[in-house]
Amino acid sequence: MISNCLTNLRLLILFSVICSILTCFPQYILASSATGSRSHDSKIFRKFLSQLFEVESSFNRTGGSMLEPLSPEIWQNMDIGFAAISDRLPSALKDPLKQKFLSVQNYRLMKHSGAGIEEARAFRHALLEMFAVEDAPALSPDFQTGKRLYQRDCQSCHGSVGAGDGPLSPRLPYKIMDFRHPESLRSQSPLMVLNLLLEGSENRRMPSFASVYSHDEMRSLSFYVPCLRLQGEAASGSELTAWKKLPSLVRDRLAQEGLSLSFLSRRTDQELLLWRKKLRKESQEEDFPDYLSLLPALRCGAAFSGELLRKQ
Repeated sequence: MISNCLTNLRLLILFSVICSILTCFPQYILASSATGSRSHDSKIFRKFLSQLFEVESSFNRTGGSMLEPLSPEIWQNMDIGFAAISDRLPSALKDPLKQKFLSVQNYRLMKHSGAGIEEARAFRHALLEMFAVEDAPALSPDFQTGKRLYQRDCQSCHGSVGAGDGPLSPRLPYKIMDFRHPESLRSQSPLMVLNLLLEGSENRRMPSFASVYSHDEMRSLSFYVPCLRLQGEAASGSELTAWKKLPSLVRDRLAQEGLSLSFLSRRTDQELLLWRKKLRKESQEEDFPDYLSLLPALRCGAAFSGELLRKQ
């Protein structure tokens, strides 16, 4: 009798350990230290994420229609990357993710497919949730740190307000992206900037800064860049007060809907616009802030206010 009980207890413990391993496996893949050192699997994931951002940007550049499809090589690399990051996932996790990936690929050759943007976004969010990506700092990013780093290392190419007109830009054999362009609204987010800082980009001819910045500096700069174009020439941070000026009822509603540093990091300006429309429709409040006032309050105010947690 006692022997049977011990055997059952051992089996229960073993089962619990196996479940824990399967649950934590995606987080294990992306484990990294605060100094920025990353495992091989994490680097593969970041590279795949960069390719996904390029695909999503391509959909956005054509208004949802890939009039200029990406090269077959990029899609081939994405196939290889997806196989590498999903190979060791259990089927229960891998199969639904694969279906979303295939949904994105279905639009690769179509020339009139606005739904491609939605499929790419859905896949991106599912991927980030499954692999528990560290997309935001545990504490609030620092506005002045982001501003200082941008002026020191980025302004020479990207310009003082992100217009791509820095003093070095005329000497470069390629065009620097204008952060004020409508494409930025559709495709730029702190997470996208963070991934570019970590991995660099061959398409954008930008080097990696992973060995240049500390963990906290990287996060502060990634939140500062999407805020830059909303502030004008001075980028003084005066919009930090815009968040505190929002009615308390509005701020409470945003908090109830999951506003956090991770929420802001993962979403493009266009996604925040859609979120704002949804909240206004549900609240039926005529005085709900319009997009032009709410966006700076979120990007340049809430993100640096010290009030938001990484996760709600």
